[in-house]
Amino acid sequence: MMRRISMVAAAVAVAGAVLTPAATASAEASCEAGRFCWFQFKDYGGAVNSYRSTNPGQCYGIGAGEYTRSYINHTGIQGYFYASKDCSGSPGGVMLPNKDATDTGVYAYSFRDSCVTCKS
Repeated sequence: MMRRISMVAAAVAVAGAVLTPAATASAEASCEAGRFCWFQFKDYGGAVNSYRSTNPGQCYGIGAGEYTRSYINHTGIQGYFYASKDCSGSPGGVMLPNKDATDTGVYAYSFRDSCVTCKS
């Protein structure tokens, strides 16, 4: 009986080591300080695109993967996601400064950064 409990405990420990926190840590490591990084799929999956703000207010296509569902923002600058490919219409999601999101809840095809505090 004790052997069975030990085996179950070991299996739970191994399963716990494979869960999302490790994936989040590797996604964080792949996004350099001072950059916006957006990922094609939820939970930082699929194609990734990295961008450093040099001209706030400019519209950018998402690039790799053509749309995004998750992001990491290693800047003090806010950004907005759009369902259009040219930043037209209302923003469908906000990329908050120095934050990340495993799911934006929208399929975004373009991005515009906004100099809210301009502290990168």
